[in-house]
Amino acid sequence: PRGAEADEAVSSSKQEPHSSSEGAGASADATRRDAELLAPSTPCENAPPPSAETDTVDSRPADETEHHAARDRCAASDDDDAESTDDEAADLTAPERSRLMETATQQLLAHNYQGAVLSFNRAMALNPEGQELANMLIMRASCYLHLQRFEEALEDGKQATKLDVTTAIAARAFIRIGMAYEGLGRFTDAIRFGYDIAELLDVRNAHLLRNKAAAEAHRNAGASEDSD
Repeated sequence: PRGAEADEAVSSSKQEPHSSSEGAGASADATRRDAELLAPSTPCENAPPPSAETDTVDSRPADETEHHAARDRCAASDDDDAESTDDEAADLTAPERSRLMETATQQLLAHNYQGAVLSFNRAMALNPEGQELANMLIMRASCYLHLQRFEEALEDGKQATKLDVTTAIAARAFIRIGMAYEGLGRFTDAIRFGYDIAELLDVRNAHLLRNKAAAEAHRNAGASEDSD
């Protein structure tokens, strides 16, 4: 059975057509209404002008607005990725520093002092900090001492003492300072600025005591020669 909508459609099709005059009048009315709808409305005299922000948003196509929003989201994501990558990169350098430290230690024990210096240099380029950096400086200072590069050994020892380290590590650094001053022939400075301070930090260090005794002997011998 046909529904109410179908019956209404059939009934409408059976209605007599309008006269030509009535149709013309209706058509004119429709045309007038369309013209009124399409004509720009007259703005109210007291209405505030549209803001620049509103004009900018409204005048930009929807696809362009979405494009800018997507670009902003990508930029924010790139910043987050960059920060995450920096953290991951810092973590990834630790195993490489450890490997280079082990290589340098083996070279030092094998008396390959120049090779050990190069390995320590590469390890320090990976930005170690704190006690890790202090240990590298102290061991590189030992290499410099064997190579008779006393000024460089002295500088490494001083740099190590400026770091936040344990007293035992600090004592080792001051021992290297004392040995560097000895190599430079400055025995009084070796005792005063190196061995004496190291002894306050680690009085039981046998290596320290031997070096201090040697420096005192050289100092006393120099004083005796000066008096003669």
